[in-house]
Amino acid sequence: LVAFATLSFFAGILGALPLAAYSVQHIVFALVFMIALGIASATSVRVGIAHGRRDWSNRTMAAWSGFGLAVVALFAIGGFLVMFPAAIPAIFTDNATLAIAAAPLITFAACALIFDGGQVVIANALRGAGETWAPTAIHIISYFVVMIPAGWIFAFTLNLGAHGLVGAIIVASVVSVTLLSIRFMVI
Repeated sequence: LVAFATLSFFAGILGALPLAAYSVQHIVFALVFMIALGIASATSVRVGIAHGRRDWSNRTMAAWSGFGLAVVALFAIGGFLVMFPAAIPAIFTDNATLAIAAAPLITFAACALIFDGGQVVIANALRGAGETWAPTAIHIISYFVVMIPAGWIFAFTLNLGAHGLVGAIIVASVVSVTLLSIRFMVI
């Protein structure tokens, strides 16, 4: 939460319109993320049951099935967001300038959904398997060590503005899902 709040702070530095557009994108992103979080919770339970039974193949099946379900669901929702980017901001505002600014951010953020949703599923699978420190450490690395500096560099150094902040979310989520997946494969 603190890392994402930092990106919102960066959006505020960019100005009122970028902050508002980033905020609309973030609300949409967070709402869709809740679907992945629900799948992640169920995955954690299924992995935990298999782990408790020492049924390693079922533990693996539960983790990757949850991951696959999240990918399919988020791909479908992301596709909808990409196909109808102008309709989504209209739910939140009647300000045409804001809607125009938010639409491409929502489209770009749709690319992050699979990675961010995937990382929360695998993190919860690890927790279901009794791993608590690895997901925590990987999240600190991905979202504090990678995302915050990347957000600053992309938004300000490379002058990508709010798009750079969304780009930082994508980069951090790719790092997170990659490291978490590797960790799950070696437990």
